Amino acid sequence: MAAMPAGAPAGAPAVALAVIALGEALVEVMRPGAAQPLDRPGTFVGPLASGAPAIFAVAAARLGLASGFAGAVGDDAFARLLQARFEQEGVDARGLQTIPGQSTAVAFVAYDERGGREFVFHLRRAAAGAMQAEALDPAFFAGVRWLHLSGSTLALNEGSRGAARRALALTQAQGGKLSFDPNLRPELLPLDEARALFAPFLAAATLVVPRRGRPGAAGWGDDETGGLAAGMGRSRDKRGL
Repeated sequence: MAAMPAGAPAGAPAVALAVIALGEALVEVMRPGAAQPLDRPGTFVGPLASGAPAIFAVAAARLGLASGFAGAVGDDAFARLLQARFEQEGVDARGLQTIPGQSTAVAFVAYDERGGREFVFHLRRAAAGAMQAEALDPAFFAGVRWLHLSGSTLALNEGSRGAARRALALTQAQGGKLSFDPNLRPELLPLDEARALFAPFLAAATLVVPRRGRPGAAGWGDDETGGLAAGMGRSRDKRGL
């Protein structure tokens, strides 16, 4: 079924964006403390707005950049939560697609005593995994300077990779550049497959974002996106983002 635009406010003027992040927006449901594994009954906290590309878009907006997001959600309460949060954070979500018959993606997360994480994803077969390349509007990419992609998006399926390739072509047609975060998730893709799938995007990237611990946190909390926001700040200083 055809995707419908989900994030375009009525009458919103088109603005040339400094950066567009494309990929998964999801809600995170997490254990409230360490040593509460997912294979046991217990308490959860959430839903909290999350997804590595969505976090990136928010971090860029908090740095004062004109930031946009392209992805896919369902027609449900979790989608409304994400749309409201993008609006609150000043992220242009005109690129957000609503996928009929699909639910918004969810990640269940638990932490061990050393800070390691355990995930259960409802992602690949959710709306995030049904993003449609042909539904990406070239007007949304007009004048964009940077596209940001994440390896977690490329790991979903060929449809997501097709959307990433189209977004990259639209960005490069504007003279824009690619920022790439490998963000390898073993739960989604084995390492050998990831190497092959990521290679063309790594080759095209002007900036590869290093990973040091968490990319940010569920809910886009002000005190928990600092690492990613700082990385965006360094990119801006060195690369003109």
